[in-house]
Amino acid sequence: MSVTVSSILKHSSKFSGINLLTKVVNIPVTMLVAVVLSPKDFGIVGYAALWFTYASWISIGMIDAASREIPSLIKQDRVEKARELQNISITVDSIISFVLFIIFLFISFAQNDILIRNIMLLMTFGHLIGKLYNYLFNLNFLYLDFTLSAKGRLIYAFGYPIITLGLLFWLGIYSIVINSILLSLIISIYFTRKRKYSLSLRLDKNEIIRMSKIGISLLLGTILYTMFTGLADRTVIAAYLSKEELGLYIFAYNFLLLFLEMFKDYGRVLKPAIWSESEIAYTPQEGFFPLKKMAVYFSLTAAFSIGFLQLAFLFIINFITVKFIGAGFIFLIIVSYIFWESIEKFPEIILTSGKVNRQNAVAFIWGICLALNIIFDIVVVYAGWGVVGVAFITTFSQAISAVSMYFISSKYLFYNSSEYKTFLLKLLFPFLIPLLITIIHWIAFGKINLLIIIPISIIMQLLLWIALIKIFYIEYFSKDLLKSAYEKILTAVKNIYNKKIEIKNTTI
Repeated sequence: MSVTVSSILKHSSKFSGINLLTKVVNIPVTMLVAVVLSPKDFGIVGYAALWFTYASWISIGMIDAASREIPSLIKQDRVEKARELQNISITVDSIISFVLFIIFLFISFAQNDILIRNIMLLMTFGHLIGKLYNYLFNLNFLYLDFTLSAKGRLIYAFGYPIITLGLLFWLGIYSIVINSILLSLIISIYFTRKRKYSLSLRLDKNEIIRMSKIGISLLLGTILYTMFTGLADRTVIAAYLSKEELGLYIFAYNFLLLFLEMFKDYGRVLKPAIWSESEIAYTPQEGFFPLKKMAVYFSLTAAFSIGFLQLAFLFIINFITVKFIGAGFIFLIIVSYIFWESIEKFPEIILTSGKVNRQNAVAFIWGICLALNIIFDIVVVYAGWGVVGVAFITTFSQAISAVSMYFISSKYLFYNSSEYKTFLLKLLFPFLIPLLITIIHWIAFGKINLLIIIPISIIMQLLLWIALIKIFYIEYFSKDLLKSAYEKILTAVKNIYNKKIEIKNTTI
């Protein structure tokens, strides 16, 4: 598999196309859930989920270490060695997961609130089933079988609304957790019927010691990343503010994640592909060369989406999920997170690769930004800025992290500093437009009729983006590229349509 913008887009579009379908189908379902449930319900589920996020860090990083080595082994046709690492890492991680399962049964029964107790019990079983799903889904990626994982996502696209609508009015808040358990189980069974994973219990003392040395460092980065990208702020809100405010924040953040996933899908496909190619390149600059253009495309796309997502969210909370109207200002701030999170994927891939092997630098950056995030989250809460202040600090901390990553990885992308400075300017300049639009939306929200704001804002944004691209980025949008992008989008839509016909015929 070649590493070009078009080749990665070809595979990631399988997920992005299905994600687009998922959003079209699930956004009204998500809004219905928000109508039926309350901000407090969202806060309770978010509180229980915090426990299992922390539990996922109890590991020695075997899965992370194996994930970095398997793509390169496959590239070198060393499939047996790849399967050996796969089974050793999964065996060790499964033992740890089962011990945690027993512990969380006791923790769940120790909860005084019966609602929280029941939610945690369900999540305890869901965590174990989710582990199996994650193993299989990640193995598809590592062996570059993107199509099978995309089909799993397609099952989710149709399964989520069906199961949600079937359970929501019957089970209420419990339906959110049960839905996740059922879908993980169904998709896991589908994966095992479609592909032979050659799973077996395997322990090897020498390999465990070797991989754990790499894995613990990578795991530390994962822990800091998870804390830094959304968990620290929710923990501070849960500790210092009300469940309702936590629910508002989670609602805004979850809406953001719906669209951030499309950028993450590209990164998931890119990571094993670029890691395997960089290993055989003579220099890091040669191995990571494709990332320079990809990063600019991401910058433009992410920045372009921000203003329109703000309008969509404001419309939803004003006219549909009115109980969540308080999430408006939160989302106006937190949506900028899309830009910084998406462009950070590229230097992260470089620094955590086997070619560069600087995952400790990544962990250090996330550790520093996490500390700043927590300190200033607490400061803004005590200053009376509430969840809006937390949203600002979280977004600003992510911006610091992204810029720092590019600074450290610059020598692996460029041969001279002047080229790096020009690249960084091109990368960050598009953010000025959503920054301006955010200020306008902030001033207008609640003061001017939203039905007046929306058309004016759309016209203004389109004019600004046309001017920006024509003046500064026209070389990134050649006719051949636009034609290719159109063809890929058309193909993805056709594939989705064909899958719908196939599922319908199978059902009949």
